[in-house]
Amino acid sequence: MNKKVWLISALLMMSIILIGCSSESDEASENDISENESPTDQPEQTEATSFKVITPPDLYLVYDGRIDAAGKVDQWCWEKSGEPCNITPNPPNEVLQGFKALSIKQGEPFKLSWTSNDSSPDGRIFSFDSIEVEQIRMGEEKMIEVKNNQIIAPTESGRYFYSVTLKWTDSLKGEAHYAFSLAVHQ
Repeated sequence: MNKKVWLISALLMMSIILIGCSSESDEASENDISENESPTDQPEQTEATSFKVITPPDLYLVYDGRIDAAGKVDQWCWEKSGEPCNITPNPPNEVLQGFKALSIKQGEPFKLSWTSNDSSPDGRIFSFDSIEVEQIRMGEEKMIEVKNNQIIAPTESGRYFYSVTLKWTDSLKGEAHYAFSLAVHQ
């Protein structure tokens, strides 16, 4: 009988704790964004002046005919009321902590591929106007040529980090920064 009393008491205490912890207000102003939230965490607006936050496409690395690794979105912004974006990419080695590098042979081509869950009826999210790719290895930075979303891997073995910048300058104005890495081998 002593065990039953203990079990009932424990369940009662857990219920009180759970109810007490859930009494905080879950309602927040639609315009409040905490420090750790991104604008994509905001609900879609439904008024006559409504807008939907469009997120940049995801970056994937295609090697030998298959998606072999993913890049990571670092930062992005869209112009608002004519104010230009003013963001700087973070160092790729910091952005990519815990991310898999694409294992690739020296001098082999690979492609950058873009996908998105956003339903942009005109496809403008995929129609960026410029792409810049910077390679970083042991503190040395170098701009890389991109042709038809294809890049050639370095000819020296080692770990390489890349910073990718996409810019939109037409009806959609903004920029997005990405990072990815390669593990180049013979």
